[in-house]
Amino acid sequence: MKTGYFNIQNGCAGDMLAACLIGVSDYKYLEKELKKIVLPNIYELKFISVRRELPSSHHHFESNQFIISLKNKEKPNSYLEIKKIIETSGLKKSIKTRILKIFNIIAQAESKIHKEPLDKIHFHQVGQTDAIIEITSVVILLEFLGIEKVYASPVGISQPAPATMEISKGLPVIFKDVPFEITTPTGISIIKGIVDEFKDTPPIKTIDTSYGTGTNEKIPSDMVVFSYGESFQYTSENIGIIETSIDDTNPIIFEHVIEKLYEQQALEVSIFPGITKKSRPVFNLKILCFPDKKDRLMEIIFKETSSIGIRYREEIRYPLKREIKFIKTIFGEIPVKLSYLNGNIVNISPEYESCKKIAIEQNVPLKKVFSESIKKSDF
Repeated sequence: MKTGYFNIQNGCAGDMLAACLIGVSDYKYLEKELKKIVLPNIYELKFISVRRELPSSHHHFESNQFIISLKNKEKPNSYLEIKKIIETSGLKKSIKTRILKIFNIIAQAESKIHKEPLDKIHFHQVGQTDAIIEITSVVILLEFLGIEKVYASPVGISQPAPATMEISKGLPVIFKDVPFEITTPTGISIIKGIVDEFKDTPPIKTIDTSYGTGTNEKIPSDMVVFSYGESFQYTSENIGIIETSIDDTNPIIFEHVIEKLYEQQALEVSIFPGITKKSRPVFNLKILCFPDKKDRLMEIIFKETSSIGIRYREEIRYPLKREIKFIKTIFGEIPVKLSYLNGNIVNISPEYESCKKIAIEQNVPLKKVFSESIKKSDF
């Protein structure tokens, strides 16, 4: 699954979001798609590179600007007029749906601010041809890149328009003391309309990254960094972690304790030596288990050791998909565990007990049985 991430370095506007997406896609394709919309004004597009410095760093690099020049002055367009422009365009249905979602976010905010019904709402800045192009460009390019899930960082806000504040409700924002408007209604509405989650992405293999900045040189720190890649298809499960420290038990009993814990379906049992208060040697017992097994496992610890207190918590585990295959070798068939990541084998592990049994029965080194089984695992 392709995943995208918008790192909003300060604030954001529609042209910045479009600019960073153009940097990792196809500008000519965007121009062709925009011609499928009959817009209320004649316009000219420019996509240029400028030298910028990333906020909080001293690194200079090329950033992108998306500049829209309008030929004529415009009257404010109504929400219903904009809906008609999008609905009658030649764009794909999925693209139209996402664009209309963003304009509905703006319309709902304007309706609440001006206390007017949606069919009476007229947009000013966000209803101009340039805002329509910016919103449409972002949606077109996300679809072009095949982005299925979008993440973003919090959005910086300063000197906001009332619509910006209304739209930002429910979003993670950072209020900044900057004497300029750093996030526009168009920018915040796009973010609200396209972002699935405001948090770190799951692990992804990055494909490309691009930078988008605005044209106001008084706030050069305004920048959006867009990165996208293929996410790893991990599955997850909840597991319990049981821990206790034992400083007054004869360590000879641990073999028996471990056997009983595994009998009650502990997933993993580990013991780590250490030093505790008054310089006493201590054994730190750690058990991984499924949460529904914890009560029986804790009962064993209390009965079989001198522990008088247990710590328990739950964590998320990401196990690889696994399967057992039998491999024909010069020693006979040996079961081998295969582990898969995104359909590809990443680990091959011969089953220890089977290899040990063969090594004993055939009087050969165990390491030779291991080596032979891995060599024959030609997957």
